Amino acid sequence: MSNLPIYVFSGPSGAGKSTVLQMLMEKFPNNFGFSVSHTTRKPRPGEKDGIDYHFTDRDTFLSEISEGKFLEYAEFAGNIYGTSRSAVQSVLDAGRICILDVELEGVKSIHALQPPLNAQYILIRPSSIDELEKRLRGRGTETDETLSKRLARAREDIQFSETKEGQKLFTKIIINDDLNTAFKELEDFLLPTIKCTKCVLVVSWYPNGMSDENGKPVDDLIFSLLNIASQYDIKICLHFEPYKNRDTHTIVEDLKYIYEKGYTSHPAYYRLSVYQSNESKLLPVVYVYDSYRIEPSKWKKILHPNEKETIRNKAYNAFLIGLLLESDDCSKLSESAFNGGYTYFVGNGISKASSPNAWEYLSKECLKYNLTFYPSIGPGYDDVSVRPWNGAATQAREFGHTFTNAFNKAMNAKPTGIGIVSFNEWHEGTQIEPSIPFKWTGYLAPSRVYKDYLPYSPEFYLRLTRLIVNRFEGIDTLPERFTQESEVELSQLYKLLKRD
Repeated sequence: MSNLPIYVFSGPSGAGKSTVLQMLMEKFPNNFGFSVSHTTRKPRPGEKDGIDYHFTDRDTFLSEISEGKFLEYAEFAGNIYGTSRSAVQSVLDAGRICILDVELEGVKSIHALQPPLNAQYILIRPSSIDELEKRLRGRGTETDETLSKRLARAREDIQFSETKEGQKLFTKIIINDDLNTAFKELEDFLLPTIKCTKCVLVVSWYPNGMSDENGKPVDDLIFSLLNIASQYDIKICLHFEPYKNRDTHTIVEDLKYIYEKGYTSHPAYYRLSVYQSNESKLLPVVYVYDSYRIEPSKWKKILHPNEKETIRNKAYNAFLIGLLLESDDCSKLSESAFNGGYTYFVGNGISKASSPNAWEYLSKECLKYNLTFYPSIGPGYDDVSVRPWNGAATQAREFGHTFTNAFNKAMNAKPTGIGIVSFNEWHEGTQIEPSIPFKWTGYLAPSRVYKDYLPYSPEFYLRLTRLIVNRFEGIDTLPERFTQESEVELSQLYKLLKRD
């Protein structure tokens, strides 16, 4: 399954769980998705198949249980209820954080799965059985028999949550005495995951005092970038660049450094949830460029949890994403014990993995090896100003078609996320920053005059990027400035996404 987190909710009937979850979905409609449960009971008036439940017959349900198609199931009042693997996968495939609403038996079953799900477990309970009984009686929908059954089950839930086993299993226990207070507690708990799913700036990084041959050291800028990112509600993570004599030992030192400096604990640093040592943890994300230069056997020594030199379960542990170059690199990253893989190049034919036609296959391979997958897209590519011999890699922009075509192929691959190779890459022709027409006056070689976006405005590619991001996130809000352009340009922008 995907590395997107799964939240498994449980709690006695009448504890307010359904109401709290409804509030969560209303506030964050584009972040979460419910896994629709299966049941053998008959539909109630107004219930729709596939929306409220997947309604099925008992024989079919039992047959699919025997085939291993369910994560959990339980019987109550003569009816079977359960969560299918396909229902959860459909939510994750849509790029949503999956929510499960199950009974205590289901929680235990899901927690015992091997290999374990990337799940956290949340109990919403009343302060006492007396308080719960008062709420249930207040509904006016319970008979003495059903009330007795619900209270008996509630006692089991509450008693289990107070045991050592329950305290270890549940990541969060919320006592719902006041609905708004309970929701705020849940929101605060989920906010790091909600905010770390999208809007991430991946910053090139070298160790303190280092840079590439044409640049300046960037380490001193990281705190400033993190603080600015907080103001705009975006996240930042680091892109480890290669340097002389880099190996796994220096990588470990780099991870220790960014941890001890406080970068990875900053509220604006991008984190992803992983399941390790029977619990879910949020780990800081680090991309590793040219990771293939170090052999998988050496990576494994620091990334596999059973190795002596491992970083796993250390304070400086991280979610490491390695570079994909070839079509079989997912298996190599898995052997190395990376958490995920990404493609980087957007030029024509630079690497097999960077071809949009390879992404559906790579996505399936990453899923098979339990890796996240992040293909990178760009508006075009032209680096002959710095690499005159590399004209074969040039990728014409085609007035936005190259960008949207790559995006659509990335979306079809159902990746964990999508990278946009752009900012400060003018020399490679992938920029989306505003570009105005420039008349050459002789102090630059003609090949160093960057292309503009005519016949469209200098902000054409920023606007197109906004539409791409909206499509990925499933939202339709736009800043006021977006529409302050000619109708011709706006029409072309919408046509690009519709046609491609």
